[in-house]
Amino acid sequence: MIPGVHETWKFVQPLIEQLHRGGHPVRVIAALGRNRWPTALGARNAADYVREHGLVDVVLVAHGEAN
Repeated sequence: MIPGVHETWKFVQPLIEQLHRGGHPVRVIAALGRNRWPTALGARNAADYVREHGLVDVVLVAHGEAN
């Protein structure tokens, strides 16, 4: 779970809980904090997390603003 810009993962906690109840393990990349990172650096941090934890078949869920 990747938090939206200026939000922590707590903002999407209801979605996390719903995914978990549906049998989907959820990991939060809490190190992104309020996700004010430039896109390339945030993506690198997410990729590093996936690699460091040996995760496979990963689906990234991110919060963003609709225009």
